[in-house]
Amino acid sequence: MTFKIRIPKIKTLQLLCIYLSMQYYGGRIYTLLGSSIFFSLSLMLSAFVLTYRRNLLFRKIPYSIRSDTLTEKKISPYIFGVMVMSVWFALSIFYTMGNMTVGTSLSVLSRFLLIYVSVGLDPKNFLTRFVKMTVLFALTSDIIYFSHFIGFTPLWRGISRLFYRIPSGMYFGGDTYGLFFLVFKVDDLARNSYMFGEPGEYQMIINTCLYFLLFEGKSVNLTRKQKNSVICLLLSTLVTIQSTSGFISLVIITGMSLLQPNRFKENQSVKKVMVLCLCAVLLYVLIFADDTSIFYQSFYRKIFSSDGQIDLQQGTATARSMPYYLMAENLLQNPLQVIFGVGANGLAQTVVGRYTANGLVNFIMMCGMLFVVPLYLLMSAGHFQYGKNPVATCCAVLICLNQSVGQPDMLSIFSVLLLLYPYIVNITLPEK
Repeated sequence: MTFKIRIPKIKTLQLLCIYLSMQYYGGRIYTLLGSSIFFSLSLMLSAFVLTYRRNLLFRKIPYSIRSDTLTEKKISPYIFGVMVMSVWFALSIFYTMGNMTVGTSLSVLSRFLLIYVSVGLDPKNFLTRFVKMTVLFALTSDIIYFSHFIGFTPLWRGISRLFYRIPSGMYFGGDTYGLFFLVFKVDDLARNSYMFGEPGEYQMIINTCLYFLLFEGKSVNLTRKQKNSVICLLLSTLVTIQSTSGFISLVIITGMSLLQPNRFKENQSVKKVMVLCLCAVLLYVLIFADDTSIFYQSFYRKIFSSDGQIDLQQGTATARSMPYYLMAENLLQNPLQVIFGVGANGLAQTVVGRYTANGLVNFIMMCGMLFVVPLYLLMSAGHFQYGKNPVATCCAVLICLNQSVGQPDMLSIFSVLLLLYPYIVNITLPEK
């Protein structure tokens, strides 16, 4: 008797693409391989998928409106858009005399291609698999995080030495042990950053999952009870992450979900869970929270001064807000640098001077306002047209802006996912 092991190719490929996209947030695979190898690997995987599923590369269209049988192949409009971006980067490399590096160009292009193939491989099951992957991350990270509070730290210190060690490169520690799913941080136990560079990067994945559960819940193949359990798990994970940017995105998602039209009735139970959790947080903040609480440490003190006035010139808020002033000054002194971009190596020649903690400023200064502004407008317009839910579009745009401001990454890969998901589904589903 022989046994045959069948591996579902599409499912495996899609899970691999989803996992790889999550590694863009300072994941351990990204850190181990380095940016050059990692982005090349991402592009090769995308190229393989496009070759394997040629319907993602070409679309069959009728010769004429009256013909439903005679068809011809034309390149996918999404791939055509990536080709247009490639031309822009080629011109930018020439214009900046090499300051716009090939590595930076490939980094941006790989994000669009990887998201496209991740969704396009199996649009119907993408969100379900994305949510399940996020749940696996959240559950594993929560178990490791909370275990430190019940005395498991010495055990993890001993076990972790058996895994692959990746130095953080930071003076304050934060070395990690492990690579794929089981990852330990034994030098930085106060906040849950799991396998990612820092908590602010991890929260992007959690909040993106929350967004899809609330605004695209009908595409997630889970029962109502399972969705409610996932919501509770993700919210508890956000609390352990303790990211200011993460809390802001959570407020945006919760508030905007309550404004959704009544026709989205399949998410009513999920909304109720979110509202109950939000009420519990407000009760905690108003009655029980003190100066040492998570709320004050991660949110209040970073936004408000000691006299209760809004002050963005303190703590980490300074690193996020100051680049705007520097970019405005640069625009007045040398507008062409801001309009056309200076590339990664050209930042030192600008008033901004370096890679900042504000990703939106980094993106504009490196790629140019003439590229960044139309790109965001086109992605937002695509979401509005194909998502057919203005509230969801506003929420996605606000989350993406918050992610851009809160992290130095010039273009969050899940910003691409949030804004282009409806469009990709529309052009890759056969019945569409």
